[in-house]
Amino acid sequence: MFERFTDRARRVVVLAQEEARLLNHNYIGTEHLLLGLLSEGEGVAARALAALNVTPEAARAQVKSMVSGGTEAPPAGYIPFTPRAKKALELSLRNALGLGHSFIGTEHILLGLVQEGSEAEAGVAVGVLHALGAEPDAIRQQVMAQISVPGPGGAWSRTASSSQDPPTGPLCPQCRALTTETVHTAAITIPSPEGELLPLVAVYCGMCGATYTLLPGSPAAEP
Repeated sequence: MFERFTDRARRVVVLAQEEARLLNHNYIGTEHLLLGLLSEGEGVAARALAALNVTPEAARAQVKSMVSGGTEAPPAGYIPFTPRAKKALELSLRNALGLGHSFIGTEHILLGLVQEGSEAEAGVAVGVLHALGAEPDAIRQQVMAQISVPGPGGAWSRTASSSQDPPTGPLCPQCRALTTETVHTAAITIPSPEGELLPLVAVYCGMCGATYTLLPGSPAAEP
C-alpha cells in the first residue's frame, strides 16, 4: 500500500481496517492501528507491547469501553483514516528517518502513535495504553531495546558506545534538511485501475520537493 512500508506494516494497516469493521466503525482511528499492531503479533511493536503486558484481548476490551460500536456495518471498500491516525502514520515516517531507516516497520507505527498522542490531547490509542499501564516512555524504551539502529553515513547507533550526540531530528534523505521543520503535505488524487480517482495525501520535503510517502486521503473525524 505504501512504498516504504514493510510487509508486516502493510499487514497492520489491513488488520486495522478489519478491526474497524468488527466494531462497525466507518473510520480507521488510532485505536484500530493499535489493535492492528497487536493482532499482527510478530513484529517489533507487538513484541514491545507484549513485554509491557499489553495483550490484544485486553486492548480490544478497553477500546470497546472507551468507544461505542457503530450501529451499521461500514460500506464495503475503502475506510478513511481519521486525522489523528493519518498524523500517526506521518510521524511513523519521521521516526523511521530519525532512526536512519529507509523503511517503515511496525515499530515506527507504534512510535508514531505514541508521539501523536503526546503532542496533543491524547487520542484513543494512547488512552488505551495508559489504561493498561503502558506509558509512552516505557513503550519507547521497549521498542529501542528490541531494535538495532544502523549507522551508515554516521547515523546514530543506540547499541554502540559513542561520545557523539544523537542528531537533533530526522533529515531528508535527499537534501538533508531537518524534516521536522520542512515536512509538508498536499492532497492529491490518482486514478485507480478501475478508473476512479483515489484521494491521497503526499508527504514531501518543502526544501527539495522529495516525496517521502503517500497516505490515504479524505480523513474522517475521530471521536
